[in-house]
Amino acid sequence: MAKNFDDMMFRIRAEKIRKAMNSTIPREVKELGVSFFKGRFRSQGWLDTGFHPWRKRKKLDKKRPGRNILMDRGKLRNSIRGEVRGGDIIFGSDRPYAKVHNEGGTVNIPARTQILHFKKYKSGKRKGKTLFARNNAQASFGQKVENKGGSFQMPKRQFMGESKYLSIKIKSLVDKHIKQILKL
Repeated sequence: MAKNFDDMMFRIRAEKIRKAMNSTIPREVKELGVSFFKGRFRSQGWLDTGFHPWRKRKKLDKKRPGRNILMDRGKLRNSIRGEVRGGDIIFGSDRPYAKVHNEGGTVNIPARTQILHFKKYKSGKRKGKTLFARNNAQASFGQKVENKGGSFQMPKRQFMGESKYLSIKIKSLVDKHIKQILKL
């Protein structure tokens, strides 16, 4: 009788571990990973065996001088997603510039022709001035401009990838779930 009871308890525990490994744990690991990667934008650096701060901007942002690096409207940070595929969890971003920001590299700017719109003010405090107009409907005239293009080196500002710190957090989360299941 005792052997059958032990077998039954083992089967119950094994089934609970199997369920946790197939649903609960991957979902929680995905949430932990996405939260960790988004957290890199707040802390402004990569966390692996230690903290590695991102390189500062070369030019000061005059409109928003206190703005964080890689933050304009938060589109890159908010694009970070995780997906559970079988036994794997895939993290990524759908932004085309995510890879070059994460890994660094050369950014090529193609040569192009564009039309800039200007507005000439006839009254008010700006009378006699000609200023760039974002809204083409308000523009007085347009001017064709040649942009020669070029390239520049984007520094590596890693916000996604393998991290020993994250691996330790994931291991402790899995251990916590398994210990909780084995307690019954």
